[in-house]
Amino acid sequence: VQFNLPQPASEILRADDSDIVYYQVMGPGRKFLSGERDLPPPD
Repeated sequence: VQFNLPQPASEILRADDSDIVYYQVMGPGRKFLSGERDLPPPD
């Protein structure tokens, strides 16, 4: 699995002045790929 989130896209996800956006990308076997490592895994 390959994941590429360009820096400008990452900045857009975090650029909202009134909200905070958290994301996490997991690969096969729930391997962490990108985002917030501390988010709990989905059920």
